This record gives sequence, C-alpha cells and structure tokens, in this order.
Amino acid sequence: MKRLMITMLAVASAATLGMAQQKDSAVSGGQSATSIDSVKEQVGNVKGEVDGLNESYAETKATVGALSKIKVSGYIQAQWVRGDTAGIVDGSNKVVTDRFLIKRGRLKTTYDAGLSQYVLEIDATQDGVIIKDVYAMFKDPWLKSFALTMGSQDRPFGYEVHYSSSSLESPERSRVIGTFFPKEKDLGAMLEFAQEDGPLSWLSAKVGVFNGQTNILDENDGYKDIIGRLGVNFAMPNAGLSVSGGVSGYYGKVQSTDTTGKVGKNYAMSGTTWVGANDTKFNEAFLREYYGADLQLTYATPVIGGTCIKGEVVGGHEPGTSGSSNYYATNNSIANAISGTPAVTYGVQSGSSVYERSALGWYGYFIQNLDPASMQLVFKYDIYDPNTAVGPADFDTTKSAVKPNLNAADIAYQTFGLGLLWYVPWATNVRCMLFYEINQNEKLTNPIGSLAKYKNDLTDNLLTARIQVKF
Repeated sequence: MKRLMITMLAVASAATLGMAQQKDSAVSGGQSATSIDSVKEQVGNVKGEVDGLNESYAETKATVGALSKIKVSGYIQAQWVRGDTAGIVDGSNKVVTDRFLIKRGRLKTTYDAGLSQYVLEIDATQDGVIIKDVYAMFKDPWLKSFALTMGSQDRPFGYEVHYSSSSLESPERSRVIGTFFPKEKDLGAMLEFAQEDGPLSWLSAKVGVFNGQTNILDENDGYKDIIGRLGVNFAMPNAGLSVSGGVSGYYGKVQSTDTTGKVGKNYAMSGTTWVGANDTKFNEAFLREYYGADLQLTYATPVIGGTCIKGEVVGGHEPGTSGSSNYYATNNSIANAISGTPAVTYGVQSGSSVYERSALGWYGYFIQNLDPASMQLVFKYDIYDPNTAVGPADFDTTKSAVKPNLNAADIAYQTFGLGLLWYVPWATNVRCMLFYEINQNEKLTNPIGSLAKYKNDLTDNLLTARIQVKF
C-alpha cells in the first residue's frame, strides 16, 4: 500500500511537471519562470506529504508490532452439581445437594517478546476474584533452552498440577493432588530447561524455590520449599504412539503455629496410635516432603480414534492437624482462601498442633475418542490414603483410650469416575462435560461417636454437568 501511494504521487508529479514544461514553451520567459517555481512548490508539497505518510506508517507499524505480541485468552466453566444426599462436599470443598456455580472464570493476558514473556491471569467466580498466574519469564539468547520464571506460577511437580484446568478430562484434579497442592500455584522462582529442536528435545527439567504458602499468601516464616521435575517425551509418528512421563520431588518445611497453651505440641504415629510430644515446639519447623512419578501413553487407535492412558502416583510426609490432612498453613486466612469454607469445618486450622502423617495417593485415566473430532469417553480411578500407618480395624475406638484418637482425617477414599466429553462441532471453542463420581470411604471396624457413620460407605456420589467456553 505504501509503495502504491508513493508511485501514484510520483506519476502525478511527473505529469504535472510535464504539463508545466509544455506550457512554458508556449509562453514568455517570465511566465515560464513563474510556472516552474509553481511546479517546484507543488513537488515540494507532495514530498512533504510523502514524508508524512512515511512517518505515519512507521508509527502504525510500531503500534501493530507491539499489539501483535499481546494475546488475550480465557475460559468460563459454568456447571450444575448434584449430590446424592445433603451435606456432600464437591470438588470445591463446598457443601452441596444441588447448585449452579461458576467453577472457573479465567482471563489471561500474555505479552510475548520472544526471549521474554509477561503473564497475568485472574480467576473470577461467585466467591470473588483471585490471582492465578502472575509472572515474568525470560530465556537465554544463545541456546534459547533455559528459562527463568519468577512470580505466581504452577509448582513444577508431576503432571496434573500444571495440566490446564480447561483441558482436564474430569471436573477436578485427583484428591491427592488437591490435598498436596491446593490452588496448584505458589510464589517463587523457577529455572527450566527445554529444547524445541535439538538432540535433547526429548528431555525437560524444572526446579524452583517457593514460599510454600500458595500464591495467595505472603511468606511469613522464612522457610523455602524446593520443587523439581525431570521429564521425558518420546514421539513415534510412524507407530502412532507417544510416550511421556517424569519423576518429581518436593522438599520443604512448615512452621508450627500451635498456640494451645503456647506449648506447640506435635503428634506422630507410633504403630497405629498417635504419640504426642510435650516439649515446646512452638514455631518449630516440620518437614513437608513429597515424591512422585507420572506416565502418559497416547496411541492413534485405528478406526475409532486416539486412545490415551495416563496416571500418577504421589506420596510423602504431610504435616496437618488433628481434624485435617490438608495443607498446613501459618495463619487462619489460608483455610478460607484455599477451601472457601469455614476453617473449623474443612480448612486447615492455624493455631493447632501439628499432626505428622505419611500419605499416599494415585490416579489413572483411560480416555477413548468415540469420534476423532468431537467426543471422548473417560474412565478415572483415584485413591488417596492420608495415613498409611492405619487401616479400617485400627479405628476401633472401643479397644483403646489413647488420646487423641484417629478421626475422619485419617480415613482413606477411592473414587470411580465415568464421563463423556463433547466438543461441539459447530462451535469449536465449546466443550460440554457430563461426569459421575462414585466416592467410597474406608469402612471402619466398630467405630463409635462421630465415626459411626463410616462403618458403611457414605452416600456421597456426585453428578457434574458443565459447559466450557474458551477463547
């Protein structure tokens, strides 16, 4: 366009000059001089206009170039949840029987300048607006294989932690992931190695240092958590197969905030019973350690379409409280911030004694394309044992007067899930989900009091119907 305009102006100027020269040959010398001066003035005016166009074009190009580096994206998950009976806790740790909600309302802005990147993402739901990803990242200019990221970001552990919520084949992440990594994010700095092309493109490595308080709280104990993952990815296009996986580790500390008599008690398992330490443990640090492995297999199954099998196992040392095996925090606000419910019911309680548990959980998916373009059938199995030292028979409260006794926080759960995903053909940014979860708790031996209901499996299954629109 710019060249066309300049060419047209040049042609017009030449024509004008030629006409002026013809006219000059037919008039007197004085008149010719006057006409030539006029033509020169017109040519000068044209040149000024062209220069102005050049300047305007440069400004427009710079503006368009800057805007082209900005990407705005997001998605909304609107859903309806139905529980078997009143008082069921859904994936949001909300007590439900039947309700509509906005599970996620994400808006993400990314400025990508090649070697550097700025990301800002928020989540708006009926519970309010909170930050998700808020970080700055830059790559090395030589190999372009190393990246440093600082801010609010995914913890570099396992597979499901950093798997996008918009791509999840089930309503929520597995129970063990939700317990060990609430909100998935934390504040810290991470170094990553990954090659797009090259001899090590099959290898990836991440390691980071984080506050250990999730991304919604400031650091207030000075301890840092180290988290890392080493991953591999092998693609075999000729065989229609891809294999990926990794191993992960987490090493951190949590500060006891027990203010019960300001003695800072902590408890650990001795055999199948809790043993309390009466020495002063106030503000003392306790280990939070996890280990994990994950594997993903994808095969282009003939005729019916792709098949995916993936799973992950995570275990470790999880400090919690008497009534909860959830993420131990250093102040009251995190309980509501993480779970959105009262701390005394479902959240982690500040000011409580530390209960040190060995926990283990794993999940597995089988995903089959029924139509390569629009539909998937999903099977999921999920198990989480918050206290591997005990079994159903150890909850027999008639055999021991040991205090504190085991309680609901020590009960293991397994979940069977069956779902159908439909990617709407005429609206490719729309995905519908129908998912049914069968939750089963350990059936305790001879429980009494508040644990009596766990002698049988609770009627706490969940049906979720969701519509997701993504842009």
